[in-house]
Amino acid sequence: MSKHYTVIEPGASRYPGRLKGIWGRGKSPPVLYALGNLSLLERPAIGICGSRKATAEALSLALELGKVIAEGGRAVVTGFARGIDRQAYNGALQAGGDTIAVLSEGFSERIGNCPANRELSHLREQGLEDNFLAVSMFAPGARWQAWRAMERNQLVVGLAASLVVVEAQEKGGTMDAAQKCIRQGKKLWVVDYPETMAERAGNAQLLKKSAATPLNFADNLELTLTAAETEPAGKTEQLALGVEV
Repeated sequence: MSKHYTVIEPGASRYPGRLKGIWGRGKSPPVLYALGNLSLLERPAIGICGSRKATAEALSLALELGKVIAEGGRAVVTGFARGIDRQAYNGALQAGGDTIAVLSEGFSERIGNCPANRELSHLREQGLEDNFLAVSMFAPGARWQAWRAMERNQLVVGLAASLVVVEAQEKGGTMDAAQKCIRQGKKLWVVDYPETMAERAGNAQLLKKSAATPLNFADNLELTLTAAETEPAGKTEQLALGVEV
């Protein structure tokens, strides 16, 4: 039986060049497993991340961000988790844009058991199959584990020009993604809310103790995010001071 996903070795011509050198010294880039429109690996993209248990305000903003990024001609990269990730993903699709879902588990060997394949089938019914790509750095059959969710953040950031943190608690996967963005030297945007609460304590921490750029509700999101591709990131030594994950 033929595989329903594509295996992309690090030396292959279609392996994203933007992933080279982000894994650290002595570490080889991982084999990628992909399902969907492979050409999206070469598209300009912005990553969005945030809490699975986000506030209604943050979920609404994530949906709008997904739309804005898609309308600007860039793909939206997410970890495809519930909450902020899925809202941004939905926003991109609603705008007719492209999405890259980075999985924290491996593809199922059986087509019927593969959530990513079911999602692709659902999008095919809507005529949106070319707008979707699912990517995993884990071998087929690998199940979700917390460490895999953290590890895949490296790929979320690696495939994007910059990363937007919509809503983050003080510790957790979103803060880990922000740290990986910092280490990769990418532009880090953090939503700057008028008021602070426990659900977004990570936002305040990143804005206070790193060189993250604040993203305000009053900003022209399209112009602001376009700047992410042209402005340099802050100096690495200025970033991540005191940030816990």
